[in-house]
Amino acid sequence: MLAEIVKEFATDADEASIDSTGLETSSASAYFRARSGKTRKKYVKLSVCIVAGSMLPAGLVVSWGPYNDKREAPEL
Repeated sequence: MLAEIVKEFATDADEASIDSTGLETSSASAYFRARSGKTRKKYVKLSVCIVAGSMLPAGLVVSWGPYNDKREAPEL
């Protein structure tokens, strides 16, 4: 679906940007987890590819972290 949107509205786009962020799997704050001595083992990683100029999303990958951002690049 994202590919069809990009083809329709960003026909002259030739650059894109990729970025990722981690989302906690718990409602506990980072401060509480640090004070209680617990460490996180994994988190939900959201990676997005955006077409430069139009700011249209061109790809989205949801995976488990921590890993290098290059791991999701082929899918994006």
